[in-house]
Amino acid sequence: MSTEATNREAAVALAEALGNLPLALEQAAAYTAQTGLSLAEYLALFRERAARYTPPASPSAVYPEALVVTFEIAFARLREDSPAAADLLNLCAFLAPDDVPLEIFKEAAAKTGAEATPAEALASAAATLQTYALAKVRGGSFLSMHRLTQAVARDRLGDEESKSWAGAAVTLMATAFPFSPEDTRTWPPSARLLQHALTAAEYARVKGVAGDLTALLLNSAGMYLHKNAKLAEARAAFEKSIELSEKLLGPANPGLAVLLDNVSQTLMLQGNLDEAADYLKRALAIDEAALGPEHANVAVRLNNIGEVLRARGAYDDARSHYERAVTIFEAAFGHTHGYLASAINNIGLILYAQGDPKGACAYYERALKIYEEVYGDNHPNVAIALTNLGAALLSLDEVAAARQHLERALSIFRNHFGDNHPWTLNVNLRLEELDKLAAGGPSPEEAATAAAEDETSEAGQ
Repeated sequence: MSTEATNREAAVALAEALGNLPLALEQAAAYTAQTGLSLAEYLALFRERAARYTPPASPSAVYPEALVVTFEIAFARLREDSPAAADLLNLCAFLAPDDVPLEIFKEAAAKTGAEATPAEALASAAATLQTYALAKVRGGSFLSMHRLTQAVARDRLGDEESKSWAGAAVTLMATAFPFSPEDTRTWPPSARLLQHALTAAEYARVKGVAGDLTALLLNSAGMYLHKNAKLAEARAAFEKSIELSEKLLGPANPGLAVLLDNVSQTLMLQGNLDEAADYLKRALAIDEAALGPEHANVAVRLNNIGEVLRARGAYDDARSHYERAVTIFEAAFGHTHGYLASAINNIGLILYAQGDPKGACAYYERALKIYEEVYGDNHPNVAIALTNLGAALLSLDEVAAARQHLERALSIFRNHFGDNHPWTLNVNLRLEELDKLAAGGPSPEEAATAAAEDETSEAGQ
C-alpha cells in the first residue's frame, strides 16, 4: 500500500475514532502539525489514552469522550512546552468564552503592584494555545476559547485546583473591572469586561472562594447593569452580592447597607416600591446604628427613601426626607457634591409635582450647576437635571429654553447610552411633543406634563 493510501486510511480511521467532531479533529490536526506525529501514530496515542479515560463525576457540560481525550493529549504537551500557556488556559476557563482582553492581565498586575507578565511572554502564551487549537487569538489582543474546551479544562481539575483557579479569575476581574458611576470613562471598558466579571463571580460564588471580592465585583457589575437599564440582570447581581455579604459581614454592617440601597434603586425602576422600601428601611437602620444619624451614608438612605415616598405620591414626607439629606450632605461635603445635587434636584421634582414649576426651576438650576462642577458638561447626571429643567421651563411657556435644555440632554444620553436607553427614548419623545406643539398641537402645559422626567436616585454606592 502506498504512503498516500496509508495516510488516507489513517485519516478515515482517526475521523471515525473522533466521531467526526470538528473541534476534536482540529485539536488532533494541530497536535500532529506541532509534534510531527503521523496520523497513524496519533491514532495509536488517542486509543491508548481513550482506554484509560475516566469520565468526571459531575461534568459541567455535555461533551463527547473523544473531545476530552484530544484535549488531554494536547494539554499534556502544552504543559511541557509552555507552563505559562497552561496557566493562561486554566485561568481563562473561568471567564466568559469570547474576547478576553490580554491587556487586563498587565493592567491588573500594575494596579496590585504585582510583577506583570511581560507583554511578549503573554502574547507567546496565547499564541501557543492557538497553536494547539485550544484557543483563538484575535488581533494579538483578544483570546477566545470554545465553550466545550473551557468545560473540559475545568472538569479535569481537582477540587482544590478548581477553587484556586476560580479564586484567581475573580481576583483578576475584581481588579480589572473599572466601573464607576461618576466616571463615564470607565463605562466602555466595563461593557467589554462585563460578561467576564459575571462569569468569574459566578464560578467563585459556587465554589465558595474569595467571597469578599466576589461580593464587590457583583455589586459593581450590578451598578453597571442598572445604569444601562438591564434591571433584571442588575437585581440578580445585587441579590447575590447581598447574600455573600451577609455571610461575610453579618446583618448589621454598613457595607451591607450599601448593597441593600443599590438593589432598592433597581426595584424602584421595576415598580417594586414595597420591596424597595423594605430594603431602604433596613439599610437606614443599619447606618444609623453603626454610623450615627448625621453620617453621609444616612443622608443617602434618606434621599432614596424620599424617592419611594415621591413615587407613592407622599410628597410632603418625601420632601422632608430630601431636606434632611441636604442638610447632612452640606455638613459632610460642603456645597459642591454629586449626592447633594441629587437631593436638591429631587426637591425640585416635589415642587413640580405640587404645581410650582417656577420653584422647581430654582432647584433644578442649582442641581445642574453642581453636577456640571462635579462631573463636567457631558455626564448623564447633567442630562437628568437638564431634562427636568426643560420640563419645568416648558410648563412656564419658555419653549425655546425648554428645547435647548432637552436637546442638550438628548445629546448626552445618546453619547453614553445610544438610542434605545429609556432616558434617551424619554427625551426624544419629549422633543417630539415640542415639535407637535410648534405645529399647533397640545398646549405648553400638556406638553410639560408629558415631559416630566422622574429621576432615579444617583446616590447609590
